[in-house]
Amino acid sequence: MSTAKVSEPISGDKAYQIRARVALPLLVRQAQAGIPIFYSDLAEELGIPNPRNLNFVLGSIGQSLERLSKAWKTKIHRLNA
Repeated sequence: MSTAKVSEPISGDKAYQIRARVALPLLVRQAQAGIPIFYSDLAEELGIPNPRNLNFVLGSIGQSLERLSKAWKTKIHRLNA
């Protein structure tokens, strides 16, 4: 099963959920500026030594945005992709 399906939304206390809450505003900042961010740069801003460790962080954000999209009945762009 993919990480995006295994990870839980950002509201929990797991390390990746806490990091997801920090990462989401960074992704929003980049989207508003219209500037992509590389995984390596995001990892550095979050203090994560290996960008591959973003998998659960970004999966958590994706899960949260997907649930919010369903609740609001509107499309929310995948900032985590």
